[in-house]
Amino acid sequence: MSPAGPTAARTVRPAKWSLRVGPDPGIGATCLFSDALNVFASAHRGQANGWSVGVPLGMGYTYTYTYTDADAEFRNDFSSSFGEWGDVARGDQLPYLPEHALNLRAGVEGGRWRVNLACNYIDAMRTEAGQGPVGFDERTGSAFVMDLSASYDLTQAAHLFARVESLADETWIASRRPTRVRPGSPRMTFVGMRVRF
Repeated sequence: MSPAGPTAARTVRPAKWSLRVGPDPGIGATCLFSDALNVFASAHRGQANGWSVGVPLGMGYTYTYTYTDADAEFRNDFSSSFGEWGDVARGDQLPYLPEHALNLRAGVEGGRWRVNLACNYIDAMRTEAGQGPVGFDERTGSAFVMDLSASYDLTQAAHLFARVESLADETWIASRRPTRVRPGSPRMTFVGMRVRF
């Protein structure tokens, strides 16, 4: 077993059994300049893992996941004209940063075709810097969004593709900026052909 990167993924061909698992904890800090050169700092920690599996059934399989556990806060007091921050106190949580986020992807492929399913969970987020309980009108909604894609190689230079984003077509609050409630993306379908010259 070996560590995998935050978004580690690889396609495993069906020649033999294989398994790869590994955590990649991350701890970091951010220092940014806001308006009028006021400096603020934030700290964050996270955990990301990736794994993939191949099985000898004449097809290749790919599985990946990324999980983020974010605990980020401002480390000093400052005032900003940026609406999401405003008057910030030390210890305020950063807006629009979900505490939990999970991305799962699974795919299967044959000689000339492939199908992939991506599932994304995004935790509810506060929309303004602050501490303590968050009111309904000061946060986004949590969401579980699935995307399905498929492609087929006609030749080495021509490929057919189809993609459905937001497969379940659920309604959720994605943002409250820049003005009022913004919904998450509705179901969208794309079909096309790519040609390389």
